[in-house]
Amino acid sequence: MDGQKKKWLKWIGITLLSPLILLVILLVLLYLPPVQNVLKNQFVKYASRETGMHISIDRIRLSFPLDLAVHEVSVISSKDTLLIADKMIVDLGLRRIFHRELRVDNITLSKVFVNSSNLMEGMRIRGKVGKLYLCSEKVNLKREEALVTDALLKDADLKLSLIDTTKEKKEKPSKPFRWKIFLQRLQLRNVAFHMDQPADSLRLTANVSGAVLTNGKLDFMRRLYKLRHFSVEKASFNYDSGTGEPSKGFDPLHLALRDISITVDSFMKQDRELQASIKRVSLWDRSGLSITSLTGRILADNRAIRIPAMQLNTPHSEINLTAKADWLFVENPDKGSFESSLVSNIGKQDVLLFVGGLSKQFSDSYPFRAITLRALVQGNKKSIRLSRFSAVLPGSFSLASVGEMRNLSDKQNRSGQIKIQMDAKNLDFMANLIKSSFSGSVRIPQDIKLQGQASMKGERYLAGLTLNEDRGTVKADAEYNGVRKSYNAKVAIDKLQVNHFLPKDSIYSLTASFDVAGEGIDFYSPRTKLNGGLKLQELQYGKSTFTGIALQANLLNSLAEVKLNSENRLLKMDANLTALLHKKLDKAELTMYVRDIDLYRLRFINHPLKNPIAFTVNAFTNSGETSLELHSGDLEFSLNSRIPLKNFINEVTSFSTLLTKKIQNRKLNHLELSGAIPSAQLAFMAGKKNSLSEYLALSKISFKDASFNLTSTHKNGFVGNAILHSLQMDSTLLDTVRLVIRQDTASIRMHAGVINNKFNKQYVFQAYADGIFEDDNAEVMLKYLNAKGETGADLGIRAKLEEGGVSFNLFPDQPILLFRPFNLNKDNRIFIDEENRVTANLDLQDKNGMGLFVHSVENAEAQQDIIGELRNLDLKEVVQSLPYLPDIGGILSTKAEYIQKNNRFQVIADAGVRKFMYEKQLVGNMNLQATYLPVEKNMHQLEAKLGYNGREVLAVDGTYHAGGEGNMKVLATLKALPLCIANAFIPDGMAKTIRRFEW
Repeated sequence: MDGQKKKWLKWIGITLLSPLILLVILLVLLYLPPVQNVLKNQFVKYASRETGMHISIDRIRLSFPLDLAVHEVSVISSKDTLLIADKMIVDLGLRRIFHRELRVDNITLSKVFVNSSNLMEGMRIRGKVGKLYLCSEKVNLKREEALVTDALLKDADLKLSLIDTTKEKKEKPSKPFRWKIFLQRLQLRNVAFHMDQPADSLRLTANVSGAVLTNGKLDFMRRLYKLRHFSVEKASFNYDSGTGEPSKGFDPLHLALRDISITVDSFMKQDRELQASIKRVSLWDRSGLSITSLTGRILADNRAIRIPAMQLNTPHSEINLTAKADWLFVENPDKGSFESSLVSNIGKQDVLLFVGGLSKQFSDSYPFRAITLRALVQGNKKSIRLSRFSAVLPGSFSLASVGEMRNLSDKQNRSGQIKIQMDAKNLDFMANLIKSSFSGSVRIPQDIKLQGQASMKGERYLAGLTLNEDRGTVKADAEYNGVRKSYNAKVAIDKLQVNHFLPKDSIYSLTASFDVAGEGIDFYSPRTKLNGGLKLQELQYGKSTFTGIALQANLLNSLAEVKLNSENRLLKMDANLTALLHKKLDKAELTMYVRDIDLYRLRFINHPLKNPIAFTVNAFTNSGETSLELHSGDLEFSLNSRIPLKNFINEVTSFSTLLTKKIQNRKLNHLELSGAIPSAQLAFMAGKKNSLSEYLALSKISFKDASFNLTSTHKNGFVGNAILHSLQMDSTLLDTVRLVIRQDTASIRMHAGVINNKFNKQYVFQAYADGIFEDDNAEVMLKYLNAKGETGADLGIRAKLEEGGVSFNLFPDQPILLFRPFNLNKDNRIFIDEENRVTANLDLQDKNGMGLFVHSVENAEAQQDIIGELRNLDLKEVVQSLPYLPDIGGILSTKAEYIQKNNRFQVIADAGVRKFMYEKQLVGNMNLQATYLPVEKNMHQLEAKLGYNGREVLAVDGTYHAGGEGNMKVLATLKALPLCIANAFIPDGMAKTIRRFEW
């Protein structure tokens, strides 16, 4: 019985121990590599099937008790690679596992590539981690505490892309996180982080060479976060917002910080309580801004946040800040209070960084002194007080301001006032900001005093300003009502010395007043009202003084009226402009009567006119027409168009733009131009009794009568003609000058002529020019007839646009010049390419060898080599052929060569006149030799020699420097003075000089 009992007990024991034995066997099998490979393969297949991704693991190794190593892991989706890890190691201590306590001896990830792809909505993380290491002395699962003794992130490069999404999902409430983490040391080595947000064009990059955090504590249940020490060395930070280029100087939208060093001695945050001690911050920005030191403390308790002292230093500036804000203010800006005090000294170098992009003149002239800024701001959103603000730049200006603003967010009940006072000693450097626009003629005088105040109540705004300079005063007051959209302003100027501000101008003392009042700013609205005026009591311009000028303007029920009156000895006139302002209907009328403008006293002309300059102007426009008429004595000018003024101006602007574009492209399109030309009629007619004729007479120019007419239409282009009778310029009299021009869809045709009839006591001749200008070619024919009807000139020139340039050639084959036929080579051509290089082949000569020759010469060392030659030109025949030339004679021959090498050129010229005659008196034989060549950049050299009757009499050697304003140095050596040349210029042989004077 006992044996049977023992047997039963034995089998019962075996049965009870079997699961445990099997478990032990299974655990033992887990440490066998073949079993590990089988399990690895099954896990990979299952995971791949369930996730729909391709997952691969090269091998797994597990050693006792629980040291796991996974090699060469990869996770690949259908479109992208999500994870690649060279090695993952987990080394856990399980001795106290039954006490729910772990020891993490080693968790290491090496050479990891991660890509979240589309797994997380709204963002994507992509990058690599060289090494991630974690060691924890104790992880208490029961108490939810972890002691991390060491952590390291090394050789990491991660990029976060935020993707805009309009879907908003409600966050599910999560269980409270109760863990406490004690972090003894965390290190970052060679870590880079990038973030971009394509929707906002925002890009952020941070690089950290080294960072250390020690003795940290994260108590998520108590919301307690603290650390003993945190430091960053050799870090960089880049921030760019938008796609534009960084502006010059400091640009907060484009930061590029480098050499960043940060040291925080201690930090603690729990609910409202905060303690932070910043020991050191230094960095350098791409703009040149360098922060050498930033130190300070930030404290907070249950009542307020305080910055007891914060100091920022650069090599040139110092800024000190203290601030305090109640928590009540932080949570509700309408309640509680804040206070901030700033004391700073900003050096010139830093000022220029923050106002970057200004002119070099301003940068150079800005005083090399620090500007001192002091400010104290107190209050809350309901009442903000600027208790103190001052800015002082020694030797330049001092500025002080105080003010208060109340209920800023309440449009109806907000109010406030601010006062400002400024004493300016020397602000010339400010004038350099606008000198480039006024050719350097602006300055700001010394000892200017400025006082101003501004206030608001609801939507009513008021401002006043008083400026004192020398004896002059400017007072201005303005008011604007935002509810009624009404405004009024008054400006009074008394004896302001304008020349103190514009020293190169001729405006001196100014006394004037201006006032305007109105309601509404939409001038096309019938509800808009305006009434204003300008009175000019005195304006000294040069030696002239304007007085008694008044301008009055008003607008009511869309009808605007402007009146101008001037009553002084310089300008006497009345003008009246009325206009109906309507978005769909424009109507305006101008009448002007100028009784006299004294141009002589205004220093526009050197001699006074005999009669007053008087004229009338009448202009009118409506939805169907535009007209302009000017009358002055027997002078009449008119312009008429069948379209309103606005449309006419638009058509003129469009035509000018199109014509400019065609000229720049060097190809006209008459069909397109005729369709764009404004439709108008222009007429001009004048005799001798008008102000224009009297003004021209001062320059010895007169005419009997003149007229000009031009008609243009979209359909037919334009047709115009002009004619002048008895045009006299000094002693030259031309009986008739006329021009006829016509444009259509194919070309512009022109006929011009100058005719002196048989009653002309000077010269009788006829000269004509006939031209045609097509889209890509043009030609002009010149003809000259003398009193006998003989042809003195019959020559044409043709131009044609070709690929790469423009070609010119003369025609016909036997043109007439100087009343004789010349022979012209049939293949004559001068071509100018787009780089202004010239290719020439021109031979023009008569049977006696007189002519013009221009040829290109083959020169392998030069970009171009051109020789021009004028042979045996009989000056007497030229004088006989062309009117109004002095009586000269002789045979002129010239030769010049133009050589261009390496984008530099030189000119060699030789000219001579044999038996030169003046007024039938022999002067002699004369010759000139000259050479021009560039020596170096911006420097040119000229050499010339003048000879008389075979002997050198003058030598010239000079240099020209093109840099800056340019300057020239010339050395002239007069070797002999041939006084006998003067004999030809002394009339009737009244005196004779010796042959020459030598020394």
